[in-house]
Amino acid sequence: MSDSAETPEVYVLPKVATNFYYDCKKCGKETFHVVLAHSAEDSAKLECEICGSKKTYKLPKNPARARTKKASVRSSAASAWAMYDKKIGSDEKIKYKMTENYEVETAIDHIKFGIGYIKSATSGKIEVVFQDAIRLLVHNRS
Repeated sequence: MSDSAETPEVYVLPKVATNFYYDCKKCGKETFHVVLAHSAEDSAKLECEICGSKKTYKLPKNPARARTKKASVRSSAASAWAMYDKKIGSDEKIKYKMTENYEVETAIDHIKFGIGYIKSATSGKIEVVFQDAIRLLVHNRS
């Protein structure tokens, strides 16, 4: 059987007050544990039903998935930025101020993120393409 046909890892915490099959170090085997509480987004407090020992369960990390998403976001932002830079250019950039009103396809100079190009604009927010990411910024605030 190939690796892709194996059961995928679960990346969701079990519900509070449910039984969860988990390895107990004190008992030396896998036993049922009761989920007492969720202590964080990725961890829960468990109690062994056999020996009563308490432990913290943490969700396994999936670095491959996180790395792939981050890399694709960076590459798409960089390619969009290059396209806007070629199309609009940064010669007539405007200093970003959240009190100003901005139009689509305008070059702005942000104090922290650098030069960016406005991709879309609504009454209160603008979507700006920077070299490293696409960000939502406020505008037209009084």
